[in-house]
Amino acid sequence: MAVSIMNRNLNTFSPRSKPVVRISLKDQQASPVNSYTTLDKIDGEVSIRSDYDVSFEQLSITFEGTSRTVIESPGVSGPAIGRYSAFHMFLRLAQPIDEQQYPQNRILEAGRTYTFPFTFVVPEQLLPSSCNHKHNHPQVHAAHTLLPPSLGDPTISGNGITILDDMAPLITQIQYAVRAQVFKKCPADDSFKVMVDTKEKVRFIPAVDQAPPLSIPDNSEEFQMRKEKDVKKGSLRGKIGRIVMAAAQPKAIPVPTSSTTTQLVEDVPSTMVTVHLRFDPTNEEQQPPRLGRIWTRLKANTFFSAQPWACIAAKNSSLNWALNRGIYTQTVPLASRCVASAMWQKHTGISSCSPAASILRCRDSFQSTSSVESLTGPSAGYAGETFYTASILVPISLPLTRAYLPTFHSCLSSRTYALEITLSYHTPSANLTSPTLALLLPVQISTMESLAEASAARGDPERAGIPYDEFFTPRSIAPPQVEFTERSSTLSMGPRQGRSDTFVSTTSATSSMSPPEYSPVSSPCARRTGVMTAC
Repeated sequence: MAVSIMNRNLNTFSPRSKPVVRISLKDQQASPVNSYTTLDKIDGEVSIRSDYDVSFEQLSITFEGTSRTVIESPGVSGPAIGRYSAFHMFLRLAQPIDEQQYPQNRILEAGRTYTFPFTFVVPEQLLPSSCNHKHNHPQVHAAHTLLPPSLGDPTISGNGITILDDMAPLITQIQYAVRAQVFKKCPADDSFKVMVDTKEKVRFIPAVDQAPPLSIPDNSEEFQMRKEKDVKKGSLRGKIGRIVMAAAQPKAIPVPTSSTTTQLVEDVPSTMVTVHLRFDPTNEEQQPPRLGRIWTRLKANTFFSAQPWACIAAKNSSLNWALNRGIYTQTVPLASRCVASAMWQKHTGISSCSPAASILRCRDSFQSTSSVESLTGPSAGYAGETFYTASILVPISLPLTRAYLPTFHSCLSSRTYALEITLSYHTPSANLTSPTLALLLPVQISTMESLAEASAARGDPERAGIPYDEFFTPRSIAPPQVEFTERSSTLSMGPRQGRSDTFVSTTSATSSMSPPEYSPVSSPCARRTGVMTAC
């Protein structure tokens, strides 16, 4: 009897439990991770159940995208000293709730379950107001208003089917979640107070188009598109020539957006790189070195910051001294193969004082990304005589043990990739270690479904049917026909006539700047150089 009285007294003073709020997503039972992509529909319902009668004022159901960065300086003690943090809610979609859906008098009856359905459509891009900080170029604002992928959350990272490492640090995260909040009104000041706050996290991978190749300067701190090195007979002996290794940025590597994307087991994310080699001997008697092995590695760079990036995040020496931003890099070994069977091709040189030699020597930045001849131009030790060239096709395949996020740039975090290609070769004398050459190329990871395909498949049918190709087709700028000449004189074309001509010229310039891997036809300068250097 005494025990029963004690239990009754404890129940009297114990606080009542809060209402239970659950978020259920439809058609996602087969996957442990709820995965979505651009323009996907997120359907579900919010259920509320209470053990006692409780009054509330409002229910909020939203789909939110947030970014968070927390940087703690090593070796600094204290809760706030040496700590930099930032939070950004870049997306918030609210589900409208009709007044008739609420219970009578806004009271949740004990033992009764109330359900509220919701539907969200993931937009193609963010509102311009979501990125309102200062930036150095309009391209930065355009990149920051694209939806970034889920990042840094080990509970949902993966390929939509299994949990995989997305190679991001825990100090920066990008999360998407369906959020349900129950509010009640405080009698003292009539303000709203959150009674229950529940989230259901989802994985989001946006549809990303393949971007144009980057323009890499020769003095880049981040990438190495061309490398040359002296080839010596031994450690203490003279050199026999100079070897050059160069490559252009490969095509983007496509990855699936979600678990619903049709993908076979054989469809491993892959691309191809053409490595160009050149050897300039010191004299006619020297032969090119024997090639050894070539191996590749993928570097995943995650940029994070406690303040918005004013420029496109890039790897440079200034990040080593910054306290409120940094970079985290993980390396993924890819493959190694023997290339000893690659054949060198001999070419007869030209006079060093000829016009063709001056063209080869004076390579500007425009030609350095437009032709094979400019990529493997003469080395610093070329004397205008015989030289050798070789090309190696290097397939790049990503192992399925990691989660590869598309390349993106947002206000607080970014993800870029670099491809490291290392080549070993053998000198005439025996050495304990084989000399090597290494390149570091930029590579983009895109998605199998482009943004245009996602819009056509799940977007507005009327918008998807707009003939965009016809809009960009060059118009005729001939004088109007006679039946239209007697109309108002204010209907003049004015300066708009030059729009189509400008577009055509820009397109041709862009195609001439693309590397050989992007365009099957080399530029006119490359063809002219090849004729003059042919034997």
